[in-house]
Amino acid sequence: MLPQRKCLNEFRCDKCGRCYVWKKGLQAHKKYQCGVKKQFFCPVEGCRYRATFKSTVRRHIRGIHSAVASSIKY
Repeated sequence: MLPQRKCLNEFRCDKCGRCYVWKKGLQAHKKYQCGVKKQFFCPVEGCRYRATFKSTVRRHIRGIHSAVASSIKY
């Protein structure tokens, strides 16, 4: 476990110590980020990029694979 940070907020992750102002933020962090394998991947053949959020993969495709981005449905 990482060293405890000074947390002014009410909600802290028990695994990594990250702090959140809202309970929903902590719940989303636990469900999608903390200790969870990145579940979304780039559909371009040969690319090994993975991300926690689908929107991040879309941004990756537009930025890195701009030549083929229009032909990819993701």
